[in-house]
Amino acid sequence: MLFENADMEKAEKTLCGDRPKRLIEADVFEAPDHYRIELSLPGFRRDRIGVTLENGCLCVEASGETSEETGEKKTEKETGKYLRKEREEGSCGRSFYLGTEIREDQIRADLENGILTLFLPKRQGQPQEKRQIPIG
Repeated sequence: MLFENADMEKAEKTLCGDRPKRLIEADVFEAPDHYRIELSLPGFRRDRIGVTLENGCLCVEASGETSEETGEKKTEKETGKYLRKEREEGSCGRSFYLGTEIREDQIRADLENGILTLFLPKRQGQPQEKRQIPIG
């Protein structure tokens, strides 16, 4: 089972580190043979997005460029100031604890139109069921 909820916050912090200041919005879809995670990353360049997997924790991080980094400046004719600036700049991230059900070697990612899609194939065979552990 793929975990990502409030009950897992403590375990996720232990396994995946601290949560970033800005969380990436995500949709998680489950099919019989895979999970699909779609993350909203509008305006982020491919080379500024990182996806890592360590100790069962899948982490997505993205860093945006500030106006100073892109060289974006007002033209000489343009004067004034922003009245509202809602598009955030800087870094954001999201992490998911995958458990043991995912085939980690077959995870793949695609970026199209500002949506990062992660495909996570499930292990074939019977899902692990709850079982009683005898105490010796």
